[in-house]
Amino acid sequence: MTATSVEIANTPEDYRAFARISRRRIGPFTYLPVAVGAVAAAAAIFGLPPLLAPYFEPWSDAPLMIGVGAGIIVWIGLLFALSRITLSRSFDQDGMYREKRRVTLADDGIHIETANSRSLIYWSAVKDVVVAKNHVFVMYDRTMGMIVPKRNFAFPSDADQFADAVRAHIGKGN
Repeated sequence: MTATSVEIANTPEDYRAFARISRRRIGPFTYLPVAVGAVAAAAAIFGLPPLLAPYFEPWSDAPLMIGVGAGIIVWIGLLFALSRITLSRSFDQDGMYREKRRVTLADDGIHIETANSRSLIYWSAVKDVVVAKNHVFVMYDRTMGMIVPKRNFAFPSDADQFADAVRAHIGKGN
């Protein structure tokens, strides 16, 4: 096979296009949380007030307020619950995103190896390390980076040492 090479510089529009294609590949289920939430919210807003009206004074706005409040709570709850389901469907079980990988910190950068791929992130590409409660995030840009779950380390202190080692190399040339 003849080697083919192309130099690429992505723009925000490129990422938006990728997001559109990704949503299409997941299917219409992406919009189900909003639709189901809207129907449930409408049912609460229009269905609850007539049911509650006999328990309040005729001029009271309480049944309507309760219906609207319940509708908002139901919609937000369904939106969160169904969004989690959508996210779980976003990645194939056997796809590269969920595949096990070995991350090795070396003098030339971060080596990432899986059963199907091998890559190298030069230290000059690493912009920041964010340590959260359960993760270490090695950031290449404001919204792009590598997720390193702390659960993958033998001891919590190993995750801190990993983050410190990355920090020591940030900004170094290739």
